[in-house]
Amino acid sequence: MGTTGQEVTVTVTASLPADIQSRTFSDGTTATKFFYAVYEVNGTTESCVIPKTAGTDFSGLTTTLSLQLVTGKSYKMVFWAQSPTSITENIFTVADDLSTVTLDYEKLKTLTAAEMENVDAFWCMKPVTVEGAATVTAELKRPFAQINVGTNDMGQAAVASKKVYTTMTVAGVYSQYNLLTGDVLDTTTQTATFTKVLRPNHDVATTADEYEQFPVGAKGAYEYLSMAYVLMSPDKKTVDIDLDFYFDNDATAANHLDVDGAPVQRNYRTNIFGALLTSTIDFTINILPEYEKPDYNLGTSVWDGSSTATPTIDDTNKTITVASAAELAGLVSLVNSGNGYEDYVATLTVDVDLDNQEWTEIGTGIRSGSSYTGYAFKGTFNGNDHTITGLKISSSSNADAAKGLFGVLDGATVKNLTIDADVAVSTNELAGALAGFVVNGSTIMDVTVNGKLVICKGGGVVGRMTIDGTIQNCTNNAEITGSGANVGGIVGAAYYNAEGKTMKISNCVNNGNITNTTGTVGGIVGLSCAEVSGCSNYGTVTGNGADVAGIIAEQQNSGSVTDCHNYAEITHNSSAYGTGGVIGWIRYSGAASAYPVKEVVKVTNCSNSANITGGNDAGGIVGTVYNYAILTSCSNTAEKISAKTFAAGIIGNVQSDGGSAISGLDYSVEINQCTSSTTIDNITASCTNLIAYDNVKIVTIND
Repeated sequence: MGTTGQEVTVTVTASLPADIQSRTFSDGTTATKFFYAVYEVNGTTESCVIPKTAGTDFSGLTTTLSLQLVTGKSYKMVFWAQSPTSITENIFTVADDLSTVTLDYEKLKTLTAAEMENVDAFWCMKPVTVEGAATVTAELKRPFAQINVGTNDMGQAAVASKKVYTTMTVAGVYSQYNLLTGDVLDTTTQTATFTKVLRPNHDVATTADEYEQFPVGAKGAYEYLSMAYVLMSPDKKTVDIDLDFYFDNDATAANHLDVDGAPVQRNYRTNIFGALLTSTIDFTINILPEYEKPDYNLGTSVWDGSSTATPTIDDTNKTITVASAAELAGLVSLVNSGNGYEDYVATLTVDVDLDNQEWTEIGTGIRSGSSYTGYAFKGTFNGNDHTITGLKISSSSNADAAKGLFGVLDGATVKNLTIDADVAVSTNELAGALAGFVVNGSTIMDVTVNGKLVICKGGGVVGRMTIDGTIQNCTNNAEITGSGANVGGIVGAAYYNAEGKTMKISNCVNNGNITNTTGTVGGIVGLSCAEVSGCSNYGTVTGNGADVAGIIAEQQNSGSVTDCHNYAEITHNSSAYGTGGVIGWIRYSGAASAYPVKEVVKVTNCSNSANITGGNDAGGIVGTVYNYAILTSCSNTAEKISAKTFAAGIIGNVQSDGGSAISGLDYSVEINQCTSSTTIDNITASCTNLIAYDNVKIVTIND
C-alpha cells in the first residue's frame, strides 16, 4: 500500500460495452467525443477536483487516460461520450463540472433517422479509493431507453412504392440526468415528440439495408419505421406512445395507433412491431435486455396464475427447454413431484411475466439444520439473459420453508437471469428472490434482483447458504426490510462450515437500501463464515440490534473478507454491539458440531468511505473484534464515526470473551498497513482512538 497523501498515476481505460452489436444502426461508433471529471469524496461531501475535461477520442470503442490522484482518498470518476456533431452540441447541455446533462426534446423533433443516430451517448460513474498506482476500467452504458417502431406490411400494394413518415409522441420521459448518481432529476415527467421522421432506408444511402434488421425475430421479418432515444430512469416503467404514419409526406395520417402502457427502461430496447401501416390492432410490444445483448427475445410470455405446460425435455441429451410462462410453472410441478433433474440443463428462451400471481417455488423444501426435507432442483438453470417479472411471494405456512423463485437448490447452478420480485413473507426465515435455501455446492452467478422484499430473515438474491457453494457476479437493486437476525443484500446467512468445504461470495453489488428492525444486517451478507471478495455496497444499511455493516454484519469462526468496499451510510439504532463500515462483528462462537473449522478471520484491502453511526461501538472497517483478527491494507475515509461507548477509525472495539479459543493460538489482533483519515474530533464515543480501541491489550499495529 502506498503512503497516504502521495500523488500517484491512475490509468483509466474507458470503453463502450465490449460485445455491443456490430451492425451499423445503434452500434455506438458515433459517440466518439469523450469527457471526464473527477470528484473527491469525503464522507457525504463531493467536490470536483478535475472539472469537465475533453479526453482522447474513442478509437475502436475504447480510450485510455492517465490521472494524478492522491493515495488514501476516495474519488468518483465521471465519464460521458457523445457524437462530436453540431446536432449533438445543440441537443445536450453538459454541466461544466460534468455533474448533470440535459436533453432538449424540442430540438429532437425534426431529426431524420440518420441524425437521430447521433443522439446516441454513453455514461459511467466509477468510485475509486486510491491506495497506489493502479489501472481502472470503466464501461460506459446508455442513459437512454431506445424505442423502435417496425412493420411487416411494407410489401402491400398500397404501401410498397411510398415513402413512410412517422410521428411519435412519448408521454412520461425525463430530460435531466445526474451523472454522479445515475438518477433522473425531473420533478415531473416530460412529453417528447419526434415529428415526421422518414423511415431509415429512404434517407440513408447503404450498400446493404442494415436498417431492415429490426431487433426482433428473423432478419428482415420487420422493417424499421422509426427510432427514438428517451432519457429514462434505471427501473422499468410505462409510458404512453401515440404513433401516426404518413405516406409520401401527405398531411393526413394514413394510420394512427395508441400504444398505452409501453414498458421502457434505461439501456433497454422497447420494440413496437406488427402490421402498423394497415392495421390498428395487430401490433406487439416487447422490451429487450441491454443493447449489447446479441440474442433477441421473441416477446414476453404472461402467466395467468394457473395454467401449466410441460417443458420440452430431451432425456438423451439431458436438456430442458422452457419456452413460456406456463412451461416455467410446469417445471414447478415436475420438480415438486420429485424430479430433481440432476445433470440436466434447463434453458429459458423467453422473458416471463408472472403477472403478480402467487408463485409456488421450484423445489418446495423445509430447512432442517444445515440440510432440508422435501424437494429441490438439482440441475442447471440458464436464464439465458432473460427477465422474470411479476414474481409475487406472499404466503408461507412455515418459518423454515425455503421461499423464492426456487425454494431449495441442491448441488444446482442458476445463472444469467434478472428477476423483478415482490416478496412479502414477514415471518419467513429463508427468503430470497432467486432462492430460499442453497446447499451442497450450488452455484449462483450473474443474477440481478429488482423490486422489494419484506422478510424476517434472508437476502435479496438468496435466503441462506450452508457449508459450501458459490454466489458470484450478482446484483441486488431491491429495497429490503427484515425483522429478524441475518438479513443481507445478497444472502441472509452463509453459515456452518466443514473440513475441506468452502463458501465463496464474490464480485457482488448491493444497490438497495436495507433496513432490519431487529438486527444482524449487512449490505452483502448478514451472518457469514464464507470467503467474501470483490463486493461493494451502495445502499444505506440500518439496523436495530447486534451487528450492522456495509458488507458483512457478522463474520463468525472462519472465512475471509478481501477487496470489499462500502460507499453508503451505516446506522445502528440500538445500543447493541457491532457496527462497521465493512464488518460489524468478528467472533468465534457457535457449537463445534456446526463449526468444526475455526481459523483467524483475515480482512484485506477493504475500505469504507461513508459515515457510521453505531450502537455500543463503531469502526471504520470493523465494529467489534473478539479474540482474533488480521487486518491488512484497509482504509477508512469516513467523515464521521460515532457510537455510545467505543469508536475508532479501523476497529471500534477489541474485546476478549474469555473463551472461543482457537487451538494453539493466543488471543491476538493484528492491524497491518491500515489507514484512517477520520480525525479524532470526528470520532465520537466515551472511548475513542484513531485506529483501534483496545480493551484487552491484544492489538499489534504495524505501519
